[in-house]
Amino acid sequence: GQMLSGLSKATEQEGSASIAPGKVFSRLSVSAPADYDRITYSQSSFSSRHISGRLDTSYPITPEFYVLAGGGYERLTYPEQSNLDVTGPTWHVGARYEHNDKQSVALTYGRHEGQNSFAGDMQYAVTPATSVSGAYSKARTSTQQQILQSLLTASPTGPGTAINTATGLPLSITNPNLALQNDIVLSQNLQLGITHALRRDTVSLLVNYIDNKSLLNLSPSQRSTGGFVTWSHDLSPRATSDLLVGYSTVSPGAANVVTFSAGLGYQLGPTFRAGVRYDFFSSSGAIGGSILTNSLTLSLTKTF
Repeated sequence: GQMLSGLSKATEQEGSASIAPGKVFSRLSVSAPADYDRITYSQSSFSSRHISGRLDTSYPITPEFYVLAGGGYERLTYPEQSNLDVTGPTWHVGARYEHNDKQSVALTYGRHEGQNSFAGDMQYAVTPATSVSGAYSKARTSTQQQILQSLLTASPTGPGTAINTATGLPLSITNPNLALQNDIVLSQNLQLGITHALRRDTVSLLVNYIDNKSLLNLSPSQRSTGGFVTWSHDLSPRATSDLLVGYSTVSPGAANVVTFSAGLGYQLGPTFRAGVRYDFFSSSGAIGGSILTNSLTLSLTKTF
């Protein structure tokens, strides 16, 4: 029954530095990263500052299998929400398998932002045409900070689409299933995908699970579970087409979300590309009511 703070003007400042002397004691690799992140809101009490530093180590058991371990110290403060402040040591242990840049799996467990949790990512080419990928993370953040961080890791692959440069998975700058209202949440994100590319066709299936738990108890937890299928086809050396069909459920409220999009693109020259895209979005059964959106987009892109 409470209204959360709306989105407002936000400024995020982040700086990172890392010292990597390379291998010590023959095979042990060591690095010392440090990070500073500060986000300030103009009309919100969710501003925060996060300072951390740690020592990471990696040791090869075999040429492809590595043992990971690290530890450090962090200070996470909220000027107007001091009950959420965290100051103390951080640590992690885990393993990484890395055959090449197309076959790697990493899994770690440790303490970060005052909680113990797992983190992992996977990119594995099963065959030259088929690859699987996945990622899991758990972090404390705000709605606007999620959007800003997604922008930092996004790489466009076409009109209206993007991928996470770290995981290679499709990326949504915002989750259309969850309301764009600001809050400090403990967010769990799980994505699993499989892609098959053969000749002129590429088909992908992606399933995802998102759980945002309010740390200020301003709203109930929101959970989104679903997936989508994409198909892209090269009509000719200059023309491409793509199709997306998706479905997910959101709770509380037991909302059903259906998404559909179709697009055509044509390369007019070395630096010009034209496109047309139709998008359909339907959300029914939500507490706040139903939403139906139809949109048609015409685009002309110039590459410099």
